[in-house]
Amino acid sequence: MGLCDLTGELVRKAVNEVIIKNFDSAVEIKSLVEEIYGEFLNFNLRNGELRKKSDQIKWNLKKLEDVVFEIKMKGMLR
Repeated sequence: MGLCDLTGELVRKAVNEVIIKNFDSAVEIKSLVEEIYGEFLNFNLRNGELRKKSDQIKWNLKKLEDVVFEIKMKGMLR
């Protein structure tokens, strides 16, 4: 469950990186969260606490995708 919570902290880290104009770092963080989420999809999670936590990863990934989309649309990313 701690790994699920880590993705929330990674979202905060990515936002802070964007604030200091370190856009490449934000993209790397998004890739890491994608990888974590991909691994969680391999598990057969039933409705329980771990399933709720894994849903948090999905929402955190969505936030990161939005952040990366915004910086790409504004031409801030190479």
